Amino acid sequence: MSTGNYFVSDEAEKAAKWDAFEELRQSREHRDALEDIMKKLGKALNGLAYAIQHPKECLFEIDRQDITIAKPPEMGVFAHVVRADFDWESVFKLLTDYKTTVQRISELEPRFRDVS
Repeated sequence: MSTGNYFVSDEAEKAAKWDAFEELRQSREHRDALEDIMKKLGKALNGLAYAIQHPKECLFEIDRQDITIAKPPEMGVFAHVVRADFDWESVFKLLTDYKTTVQRISELEPRFRDVS
């Protein structure tokens, strides 16, 4: 039994620590996935911003769902932006989820400094 809480068994305390450690692991994985999404979005929007600023240097393929930008002479795809990239609510949710996840990680990490 832990001396910190007389009413919790060792097994219950270990289970709670394990649950918190699992939450930390899952939160880190979730944060990494969100960062990948954010990087892809940032790259696409940077490419679009460049193309808007330098339209004579770019070729555009445009339909109702996406915009593909190529840059001659390479003619390779320079940027690909999908309709959802312009959705404020989606970007808001993405950034809010990221902020919440990072905050939760910072709360959990001090408990597991030796194991992290």
